[in-house]
Amino acid sequence: MELYIHHAASPTVRKVLMTMAQLDLKPTLRPVDWTHGGAQKPEYLKLNPGGKFPTLVDKGFVLWESNAILVYLAEKTVRLMPTDIHGRADVLRWLFWEAAHFGPAALNLTNATMSRKHFAPEEALAQLTKAFRHEAGLLDDHLHKRQFILDKTLTIADFALASNLIYARQAGLPMTDLHSLSGWLARMSALPAWQDTEPK
Repeated sequence: MELYIHHAASPTVRKVLMTMAQLDLKPTLRPVDWTHGGAQKPEYLKLNPGGKFPTLVDKGFVLWESNAILVYLAEKTVRLMPTDIHGRADVLRWLFWEAAHFGPAALNLTNATMSRKHFAPEEALAQLTKAFRHEAGLLDDHLHKRQFILDKTLTIADFALASNLIYARQAGLPMTDLHSLSGWLARMSALPAWQDTEPK
């Protein structure tokens, strides 16, 4: 099993690395030098036409899009994913919401905050903060009295969502008053799968 990555600090890469660590999978990592156009070279575009990361290759089967990779890994190992139709639909719902709503809101604010000296005027930052607070509030409400996204069961949905908050402290994301969300993030960051995949 091979995993093509650009850097381990990327949330899309990190979610896959954390999931693999939780599943005790040890892929061969294939770093691509994206800063010098490696992602646009023909040999990589054959694997991933969009030139994005990560890309999984498993015995000739090629898969890109991080959440699709999470589902594949969970189904391959029969772990981190419910087997009943309702539980599976619930996990998929959160994966879709992460990709469409929570992920963009969290990452847009993270990028703007960490680069605000150059790229984020106050008005834009206020709009990004409002968008993040809306999505984070929904997640905080859901996590009230829950240990993980699916209550007491850790799933790939947790890794997908948590990957967007790996820089929450450095970026000063406004979530300290969101106690359920903050508690869940503390539980996630205490997992060996989180700690063992932190960029060195």
